[in-house]
Amino acid sequence: MIKPVELEQLYKKGHDQFFVTEVDFAKIKTLMFQKLQESTRRLSIGDALESGSNYLNILMQNISILYEDYHNQSLLSLIYQTVPSFTIYLQANTKTIPDLYRNISNARTHYLFKQPILSSLFLVAFITRYNIFSSRETQDLFLISILKDLGMCFLPRDSWDKKDLDTYQQEALNKHTLNSVQLLKDRIPIHQSGLHIIEHHHFHNDTVRKFLKNQTIEQDQSLVHGIETTITALSDLVTAMHSPRPYRLPYHVDVIKKITHLILKEHYAEEDRMLIRFINHFFELQ
Repeated sequence: MIKPVELEQLYKKGHDQFFVTEVDFAKIKTLMFQKLQESTRRLSIGDALESGSNYLNILMQNISILYEDYHNQSLLSLIYQTVPSFTIYLQANTKTIPDLYRNISNARTHYLFKQPILSSLFLVAFITRYNIFSSRETQDLFLISILKDLGMCFLPRDSWDKKDLDTYQQEALNKHTLNSVQLLKDRIPIHQSGLHIIEHHHFHNDTVRKFLKNQTIEQDQSLVHGIETTITALSDLVTAMHSPRPYRLPYHVDVIKKITHLILKEHYAEEDRMLIRFINHFFELQ
């Protein structure tokens, strides 16, 4: 098995894809499992940014493993156990969030595994800046946000970087929220309202699609959701649109703000104003 120092040297030279045997891959999964446990215990030790970055990088690798091995109950349970500890760390070290976000954003890892972390960091930063929810509610939302896209595991790998999907690929993408619920339900203690957030965290897709195509948008009262669902969904939307994809450039902040305003203005006017201000503040730090 390749030594970590050799792997790091190859990575620094620009090699970001490696092929390993099934035996070695099993060893890597075990190592990443152990590293996640260790990095959680070290969150309160040493430099806050360094320990937080270390945890997130290892969490990101474990998320990629979970997407490949979504029936791995031990790994899912470990993520469930460690994420609240990290959220407590975030709440105590809110000034590190922009740097943590930048580090993950710049990581040479596929966006599918970065996105849950980026959206969750943005979510906690927004919540804590305006004291929207209690500490425990924030911990619950961070966990839900981290796991909300597990259903993407059914999307064929060869479609991850494509803009135009075939019928099967599009169906897998459309159903990923429901699949996430099915993969999480009764496996870890997520309350029913949390499962609702996961199922509906793309409730705004039709509005976004029509806005970007300059089509008429009619307000649908059936799409009004609670503030927890709305903020979680918009944190995902904002960070996804602000991040590049293999098939598109990132959207300008002004476009993102217009879309969030369109979604929030009628039922969440105060949160609309707060989010607009926060988007300006947060991305100025990036």
